[in-house]
Amino acid sequence: VKSIGLEETLDVDQISHAVTDVFDENDLDISEDESMQILQTFFQKIYAEKQEKSTIEETNWLNENANKEGVTTTQSGLQYEIISAGNGKKPDLDDEVTVHYTGMLTDGTIFDSSIERGTPATFKLNQVISGWTEGLQMMVEGDKWKLYIPSKLGYGENGAPQAGIGPNST
Repeated sequence: VKSIGLEETLDVDQISHAVTDVFDENDLDISEDESMQILQTFFQKIYAEKQEKSTIEETNWLNENANKEGVTTTQSGLQYEIISAGNGKKPDLDDEVTVHYTGMLTDGTIFDSSIERGTPATFKLNQVISGWTEGLQMMVEGDKWKLYIPSKLGYGENGAPQAGIGPNST
């Protein structure tokens, strides 16, 4: 309850009263349908507020990052930084690639890492998020880059909660 921001607006006494009424089979102050509508409206409002806040935070972070030395921004909004150059060939959209990576949020939280698992990942470029597809097609074998993938090229406004990636997360 605290994690979704309800603690400030929650009337614990009213909730306790409602739960007691249900268990004691008393007449309810509002119908079940009304309560569901109120809850749905409330959670939609909270979700919209979180999305708006995360969109602003993402935009600010990407704008600041774009001005750092060594960071390049593509037309799509993908940002990258070349750490070291390789000398192999570039993959095509239909190619299978094998990569080592660390997936990290802008606050430094690691949500996935082939390096930590000790096994590189292999996948077809046309089967991953568009930020990876674009970035990896610019690289050559042996390159080591940092890709800064905006949410519109990643997991979008819904994020990937099961992986720990929130809405509008870079």
